[in-house]
Amino acid sequence: AGGKSKSDDAPKEETPKAESKKEASPKPEQPKPEAPKAEPPKAEVKTAPKEPTPAPQPVFTGSRSERNVPMSRMRQRIAQRLKDSQNTNAMLTTFNEIDMSGYITLREELKDVFAEKHKVKLGFMSGFVKAAASALRFMPVVNSAISGTDIVERDYIDIRWRWRPPRAWSSLSSATP
Repeated sequence: AGGKSKSDDAPKEETPKAESKKEASPKPEQPKPEAPKAEPPKAEVKTAPKEPTPAPQPVFTGSRSERNVPMSRMRQRIAQRLKDSQNTNAMLTTFNEIDMSGYITLREELKDVFAEKHKVKLGFMSGFVKAAASALRFMPVVNSAISGTDIVERDYIDIRWRWRPPRAWSSLSSATP
């Protein structure tokens, strides 16, 4: 039948005995490659590594000045559409989670000294106000407003919030909003 047997057509596999002989034979240890030797420093002037430059901080002079920057026609149209959307649709409030552990630790360390000096407890509101003021200094465009067709950029920061006295005080003044 053509001189070929079935064993000639089948792929040849190594026997397990041959594999175990290969594994059992000790491999000659190869010398470990040596670490590349550092070249002696050249006689060049070394400069300090460049650190990333922080964003330019606005200069707050205390003058409470404002700049009017005209908006492009496209920006005016976008602002009008956003305002129309705000007036006609329900807007949702967004809540963001933040890591307060650093402030909580600072508050625990300073609460007694603060209470003794100022006669009030150190709460969370002061931390939020400080964070907001720092963010407005870092990103002053957030502190701007739209007036007609201009963007009003302010070089000052005003933060206001409504304070409600404790219930015990409400009987003292009926004019409290």
